[in-house]
Amino acid sequence: MKPSFFAVGLLVLAFILAGCTSSPSSATPAPSIAGTASPAVSVAAVQCRSDADCVVSGCSGQVCQSKTTEPAVTTCEYTDEYACYKPEGCLCQEGSCAWSDSTVQCIREANQPDRKIEAEFKCVQTCRELRAYGTDLSSGPCLSNAVAPGWVCDVAHWPRQTVDDVEENTCPAFGQTAQHFVEVDPDCNLIQIV
Repeated sequence: MKPSFFAVGLLVLAFILAGCTSSPSSATPAPSIAGTASPAVSVAAVQCRSDADCVVSGCSGQVCQSKTTEPAVTTCEYTDEYACYKPEGCLCQEGSCAWSDSTVQCIREANQPDRKIEAEFKCVQTCRELRAYGTDLSSGPCLSNAVAPGWVCDVAHWPRQTVDDVEENTCPAFGQTAQHFVEVDPDCNLIQIV
């Protein structure tokens, strides 16, 4: 029995269509946040081989990208999460430049408005409790290295005094495990929250 002209045509069409699909190695990997799984990276898609191949760009340094690409142009507004972006947080991960897990966590925390309110409330409360016990706060001490997750609480003066920048009066966690701070004056009035 001979195959029909129609069956032969379908078979030829199937071979043509099979040849038109792209190979997996030419696919560009989806961007990923640090710490999440991403597809295998092809040789052509590799942006970096080491952390030195990654740089920050954008008006406030909020973009982590390959140093071989054109610097990103962004708007210049400021939000709380911008305190999280540090050059050392821009890393080469699986062939792509991406923010570190700690940077991503900091951004998540900064974008929780309740966390900011919690930090302010607890800082003022801690200050008032210490004053009620007769603690002298005039030297501008650190009151808490973890007044809320990612936040420190510090006493300072307004206008600022030299004693406010003395190392033993600054919170050691700031810049390490905490990227945000609340400052109150020695009378427990809010100066700033960043």
